[in-house]
Amino acid sequence: MTLRYAMTPIEIHRSFAPLTRSGLNKFMRRLQLVLPPRYQEFLLVHNGGMPTYPIHPMVYLQYFAGLTTRPSSMSLARLIASFRGRIPADAVPIALCNRDLLCVANTYDRVFLWIADDENDNPQWSDLTYVAADVFEVVAALKPSDPDDLPKPESKLFRIGYQGNVAALDAYLAQGGDINEIDEQRSSIVS
Repeated sequence: MTLRYAMTPIEIHRSFAPLTRSGLNKFMRRLQLVLPPRYQEFLLVHNGGMPTYPIHPMVYLQYFAGLTTRPSSMSLARLIASFRGRIPADAVPIALCNRDLLCVANTYDRVFLWIADDENDNPQWSDLTYVAADVFEVVAALKPSDPDDLPKPESKLFRIGYQGNVAALDAYLAQGGDINEIDEQRSSIVS
């Protein structure tokens, strides 16, 4: 489902199948956790997905995790399992931002940033940085800096940069591409 947010050009797309309240409750019982109310609402509306323009003032947001029965790196259950012991025990990772994460506490809606480079053996909430009051505020803050300078999704450089596809970047450079080159859509692999 793609929903456009008022006052912002951001859309969430590539979400998983629509989620029901009973499906969400079953997921929380299975993982023995309670997700905060606004994040539950976000999952019921979007069930994960990718923002059209992933730039937040604090992070480059790749995707919001969602509930799915098929194997996926965008699976909320997989993200929770992958970072267990690396983030505070009551933190729930909700979005991947390159190597970093956006997290909520399982008891309240505030969103925090966990930075992989700051990881330590005893994760505490004090290691995380406050980002927003809830996940909807994060989405509302996803604004392009200048719409005229936005790379077009059809651009090869945009796709490579957006996906973080190292193999595609290697192939592009092997074919004589320049990492600093600006293409006809005014997008650069490094900007």
